[in-house]
Amino acid sequence: MPTVSIVNCPNYLQEDVDKALAQSLKNIDFHFNAGDKVLLKPNILMAKKPEFAVSTHPSVVEAVCKILKENGCEIIIAESSGWNTENGFTVSGIRAVGEKYGAKIIALEKQRIIEKNIEGKVLKTLKTTDIMDFPDYIINLPKMKTHALTGITGAVKNIFGLVPGKTKPLYHVKGRTKALFGELLIDIYEYYKPMIKLNIMDAIVGMEGEGPGNGEPKNTGLLIASTDAVALDMIQAKIMGFNTEDVPYLKSALKRGYTSEIKMIGDKIPNIKYVPAGNQKGISRFVSTAKSYLIKSSALIPEVDKTKCVKCSICAKNCPVKCITLEPYPTFDRKICIKCYCCHEHCPEGAIFLKK
Repeated sequence: MPTVSIVNCPNYLQEDVDKALAQSLKNIDFHFNAGDKVLLKPNILMAKKPEFAVSTHPSVVEAVCKILKENGCEIIIAESSGWNTENGFTVSGIRAVGEKYGAKIIALEKQRIIEKNIEGKVLKTLKTTDIMDFPDYIINLPKMKTHALTGITGAVKNIFGLVPGKTKPLYHVKGRTKALFGELLIDIYEYYKPMIKLNIMDAIVGMEGEGPGNGEPKNTGLLIASTDAVALDMIQAKIMGFNTEDVPYLKSALKRGYTSEIKMIGDKIPNIKYVPAGNQKGISRFVSTAKSYLIKSSALIPEVDKTKCVKCSICAKNCPVKCITLEPYPTFDRKICIKCYCCHEHCPEGAIFLKK
């Protein structure tokens, strides 16, 4: 039975985060080996400052780096965001933390891409990078957020960020339905699972609403840890008020034999309702039951708020089926749109919203 630790952490003061991490590791009885080469995988979707709650907060990354350095470990911080990972490292504050502790900072899309054979339900080969052959293990550092396509984004979804650069849109074509994309995420997770020794979720301030990139910060006050990413995400979903049926990749994991029986240790599990992605436009925030019904019972399509759009073309560049053209604002070819919501996810201005 997998174990998940929940520790209260009310803010990002470094001293408080350090204490919460130490207690988390004690709860799950996790120990580091001296001299290990460790790859940290934060969540850096785009170049946004920490207060926007888009990326793993730098104080969480620093707490981990500090313990690794105390154990003489070599640190790599790696990510492949939707666009401009290098800038994302800088603006999120994670680059400064990495440099402070002598970590190598790696944008995965700049590494040599290699292909591995896998036995997935959707994927039979997986594009990865040669850097992944070198670390002794991965520490996964997800952020608690809502997600338009997957309901929530957590530890399992964060591993999708190990897929380099422009391969991600291709995988959205392969997983063109929510169910298929859920299976695809588990395919990728199961390839990396032997390498992922620890998952630490930044749930101190999460994101609700138009997640994962343009929602509202949500004070949650938790650090969640587990050696099992699926178990952690199941607890995350419960805290946020989602059923596992609402999260395609968790539904896929349960079908493959992952257990929903989880041992909890630490502080009490709070019940903090998160507003789902894609159902806020024109709907009062207090009618949560009606909102949940709407998002489950209708297809959501992307639209453009021209008052926010700066015509940067990032939505078009991230569209896996090339259904977006700028005229000069984004317009969508509804006949070929697969409703992957990559445009919504990666818009830095929050100009792409979802409607029924």
